[in-house]
Amino acid sequence: MRRSWLPAALALAMGATALAVVLVSNRPSVQRLDLPAPGEAVAALAPSGRPLWVIAHVDGSVSVLDAFSTHSPYRINKTTWWCPDSRSIEDPGSGALFDEGGAKIFGPAPSGLRAYPAHVEGGQIVVDGAPEPRPVAEPAEASQDRSCRPPDAVVHDFSSLALGESPIAAATSEDGRWQRVFGTLIPRPELGSAQLCGTADGAACTEIVIPEMADYRPFPGDGFGPDPWTDASWLVRAEDGAIVEIAQYVPPD
Repeated sequence: MRRSWLPAALALAMGATALAVVLVSNRPSVQRLDLPAPGEAVAALAPSGRPLWVIAHVDGSVSVLDAFSTHSPYRINKTTWWCPDSRSIEDPGSGALFDEGGAKIFGPAPSGLRAYPAHVEGGQIVVDGAPEPRPVAEPAEASQDRSCRPPDAVVHDFSSLALGESPIAAATSEDGRWQRVFGTLIPRPELGSAQLCGTADGAACTEIVIPEMADYRPFPGDGFGPDPWTDASWLVRAEDGAIVEIAQYVPPD
């Protein structure tokens, strides 16, 4: 059975256009992003391919947020979506909600979304540092009208990322960028790892070290468990011949 945190209907909403991210030649650690219109949020990709939220607040300030939810059981990332009507960010798998500045509103996420240091300069957003973690936050009540569903939600389009031929090929990628790959994830909690395989029968697999897997306990209705997550689309990033980060997403087609 295919496991996915996002409903199949999300594919209809995957056409959101990502903002271009340009490296400043004389300051390689700095990124410049196009500035959205006041009050708007745009799905963007960092040079590494990692998803970001670029948000222009109505008061003139800006936020650049990591778009992976901080609720990441087994250290498996999940993409979030932007709800324009409520101006909130939602993890559709766990139901965790974050406000437009990334602070946690509700749900099982341990903290708010990580925020990049950013400011407006010359009509663009300048990002000049690594994302900063948020303090642990306690759960809070939230009304049902904060949540949104496709086609109203804004989501990331990852079609510009390279598509790996197989999990093994993705693991041996040398550029350290995020890429897409299709396959089955087989949890191995007793080993503190998982196998990402090209097929559901366990062929053409690569090992991913996930120590946290041995300790995770799903909360009621979470949908996580020890069974394989079959025939799913993944984002992966490899270093030194091994996958070091993984996230699940729903492709646009």
